[in-house]
Amino acid sequence: MPSTTIARGNALSTFYIAPSLTPAQVAASTTAVQTFTVPGLLTTDYIQPGGYISNQTAGIFIAETDCLTNNVLTVQFGNCSTSPATPASGVYEFQIVRYDGPAPAAVFPTNGTPTNTVILGISMSTPMVIAVPSNGFSVSAITATSTANLYITPMADQS
Repeated sequence: MPSTTIARGNALSTFYIAPSLTPAQVAASTTAVQTFTVPGLLTTDYIQPGGYISNQTAGIFIAETDCLTNNVLTVQFGNCSTSPATPASGVYEFQIVRYDGPAPAAVFPTNGTPTNTVILGISMSTPMVIAVPSNGFSVSAITATSTANLYITPMADQS
């Protein structure tokens, strides 16, 4: 439900892209971050690699994908072989999840006993969304520290 003022943290849309990439060589037994221009990507997109459409070079895998700058796909290629190797050039597939509002910073457990949750390294000047399910839990305390950590103490419903 786009264009509402409620911060949901839910997926607004999920779609697939298949850009043609020409990666550079990756040293043996390591990973290497490489960037590619892909118009339309946003820094708020969640990017899940689908893989190379054909046969990938032996020892090569995708370790991580991100969009750190709008319109730029960041791919961290890994090489688990003992020799330098170049990832295959060609069409790669990626799943893109575009959120409706910011993603939740924390989600409370949906069953069992509630536990304290600590979120490390938050920005004190950035609004935060915390999703609390309607399963009998409520929040008894939220405390922010000067070291940019957020402590959330849940409390079981007393009814």
